[in-house]
Amino acid sequence: MTDELRVEKILSDNRGSIINLGFKKRTFEVFELKEGSLRAGHYHDCKATIVVLSGKIEYQEKDMCCDASEKSLVLKEGDLITTESNHAHLLSGVEHSLVMEWRENAIFKTENYPPMRSRVEKYLNS
Repeated sequence: MTDELRVEKILSDNRGSIINLGFKKRTFEVFELKEGSLRAGHYHDCKATIVVLSGKIEYQEKDMCCDASEKSLVLKEGDLITTESNHAHLLSGVEHSLVMEWRENAIFKTENYPPMRSRVEKYLNS
């Protein structure tokens, strides 16, 4: 482990780029959400924090532990939301946006939530 900031991975697709930055034991994902694009459609076994650095996104969430309905809200530059463990989330670009996400655990499990993930896959294949 190093206390220095490190670039761990850079990926790009039609939604924009993702840069994974490591610092101490955490990974911070900084990613673009182009207008109309979709990311996520999954849930983690730990909390995740999402911050909108620039732009505006739609955030959708569903508690996987009960039969709750999906909630949806618009987040703008400077807004922060914490996604609880086992809550599926889907992010949509209302505007071309820059977002940062990190999880409370360095090691975590991610599972796709098919009703949300299928929308992401449809977007990627269009």
